[in-house]
Formats: sequence, structure tokens, C-alpha cells
Amino acid sequence: GIVTMRMCKSCLLECAYGQYNTVVRILGQKGAVIDDTEYGAGVTITFHIVPADIPALERALADATAGSVELIEDGEAYLPFDE
Repeated sequence: GIVTMRMCKSCLLECAYGQYNTVVRILGQKGAVIDDTEYGAGVTITFHIVPADIPALERALADATAGSVELIEDGEAYLPFDE
């Protein structure tokens, strides 16, 4: 396939283990690409996403988790997307 480089925001979020499957599903539906997952007291997911898709992602996460999961923007870079 063709890989396209796009300007993205690097983001992270933390969720409870019980929310993990729901959060990963929403990230995929909203166009986010997961870069790393760390398991500790909770689950920390690092991902990148096109900036225009962030508002819809934030709304979906808030709806699905009763506002308990918030994403933190952590810089921006050109990152690969499979087209």
C-alpha cells in the first residue's frame, strides 16, 4: 500500500483497564493510529491523529467514558498513514 505522511498531533490518554477495549475501538473509528500502550495502575495509550479529527474523538471519548478519559496533546509531527 501507499504510505502518506500527514501533519498529526501526538497525543496520549490514560484509561482504566475496564475502559481499554472501548477506548481502542473509538480511537480506530476516529482515525487515530496507536503508537504505544503502557500498562501500570491504568493503561496509557500514545497515538497520533490528524488535528481536524480531534474534536470528534474527544466527544466520542467523553460520551463513552462519562468524561473520565481526556486526551493530552503532546506535540506535532509528520507521521505515516496507510492509505
